Amino acid sequence: MKIDSGFVKNLFASDVIRIDSGNSVPIGDHFYFINSGIVSGSIGLKRPIKFRAEAGQFFCLKFIINSDDKVNSAVAETSLELTMVKYEELDKVLSGTDKNLSALLKSLISQGIN
Repeated sequence: MKIDSGFVKNLFASDVIRIDSGNSVPIGDHFYFINSGIVSGSIGLKRPIKFRAEAGQFFCLKFIINSDDKVNSAVAETSLELTMVKYEELDKVLSGTDKNLSALLKSLISQGIN
C-alpha cells in the first residue's frame, strides 16, 4: 500500500523539493516522503546496507527510533519530487497523540521504513 502525498502534506508542516537525476539528496534534521521518482543510498552506521525507495515511500525516518539507522547517503536515480519534513514536526505529532498510538507508530517506523 502506498501513502498519498496529500496525506503527508496535510499532516506535517513541510516543504516540497525537486532533485535532478544523479544528484545527491541532502541529509540533515529531516526525513522525506517521495512524491515521484526513485532514490537509492546506504543506511546504517555499524554495518551500512543499500536501500532503494520509490514514490509513496519514506526515507531518513528510522533514524528517529534508532540512531544506528542513519541514512549515510542518498542519490536520485530518477528526477525526484520530495516532501521534506523536519524531525521536530514528527515529534509534535507523536507527542500530541495517544501514547499507545505513538508507540504503535514508532514500532511501525522501526520495522519497515528507511
